[in-house]
Amino acid sequence: MDNRPRMIIRGYGGMLLILVGMTGLCYGRDFPAELRLLAPSVGQVVMVNPGASGWERHRGKWVQAIPSVDVSLGRNGIANPGQKREGDGRTPSGIYPLRRAFGKSATLDTHLNYRQVTTRDVWIDEPASPSYNQWLIEDTSPIVSHETLLRSDHQYDAAIVVEYNTDPIVPGMGSAIFMHIWRSPTSSTAGCVAMYAGDLSRFLKWLNPQKKPVVMIR
Repeated sequence: MDNRPRMIIRGYGGMLLILVGMTGLCYGRDFPAELRLLAPSVGQVVMVNPGASGWERHRGKWVQAIPSVDVSLGRNGIANPGQKREGDGRTPSGIYPLRRAFGKSATLDTHLNYRQVTTRDVWIDEPASPSYNQWLIEDTSPIVSHETLLRSDHQYDAAIVVEYNTDPIVPGMGSAIFMHIWRSPTSSTAGCVAMYAGDLSRFLKWLNPQKKPVVMIR
């Protein structure tokens, strides 16, 4: 399928009609040049810059599957590659896998590996901890700095884990980076990518682990 204008010439009642139309979505030339950086195995990508859009390979070409939506990023902007640090309020730039999701509901409409969280689910953000940047299930609240994944403000009602600094884990390079529901359209984050709940739901439904999805933050 080609997205370029297509001219159709038809005769009708002695008149010549010229119809110009568009078919399909953005193919071939009309895709972000940065997508050429992706490995051939990657079949889906969430592009973040400055909004978030979904792109998918179709017959070897990139097609836009989800139009750009507004997002909130770190309060101090986007960190250049390798410069993200714990607590700096910046969103890490780069390309990271999307494999896991979590939320407060028993089920979620997603193909990602989903887990319902409880008050026992925490994400450690203390660089000195041997469990730094890891998702743990604790019987008691850990004594080190952490994020509780079951929140009362609805931001983690549904979330996608951005696999930033998870393999390998480098202490102090940043932790707990998610795609999640924003507090409000004008609120920044501590480093995550946040958006309207309905937009996040679209990404959750669309992402397919078999297509090795990634997020590209530029």
